[in-house]
Amino acid sequence: MIREYVTPAGKVFGVSWTGPTIPDLSQLLGSYNAEYQNTLRAKPGRRRVAVVHNPDLVVENGGHMRAFHGRAYLESMLPAGVPPETVK
Repeated sequence: MIREYVTPAGKVFGVSWTGPTIPDLSQLLGSYNAEYQNTLRAKPGRRRVAVVHNPDLVVENGGHMRAFHGRAYLESMLPAGVPPETVK
């Protein structure tokens, strides 16, 4: 299941996912996928949870076979009064 979080102006500021597989993050993250991938490559070692907390982009992806979950959002696009915890 993929959820989109949209501003009153119709702009997507966040997405979340749960399911048996990791969705195509290049499709979900669009132009932000390169920033996500580059940040992950800069972190050494294996990890079950992939977390990127850049100045604007936040991506959290984890889980295990048949039970993956994650979320991504842009800090700068969060509507006023909407906490980041809303994207879940």
